Amino acid sequence: MGKEQITNWYGIEYDFNAVVDLMDYDTRYQLHEDIAPCDPQTFFDEYCIRHFDKYRSNFEYDTRNPKV
Repeated sequence: MGKEQITNWYGIEYDFNAVVDLMDYDTRYQLHEDIAPCDPQTFFDEYCIRHFDKYRSNFEYDTRNPKV
């Protein structure tokens, strides 16, 4: 099974499974309840919106130069 790639707003690609591990647990869990099953890109995009709504800052993997 290959890696599932997602792309952020700036065109940077990441391994979805690695990124999921760094998501806020509560936000990720609620998102899973609301929209799963869905493709990894849709999940990532919606997570980034909810992360911003909750923290008023972008999810680190949805920035131009993530500091990870």
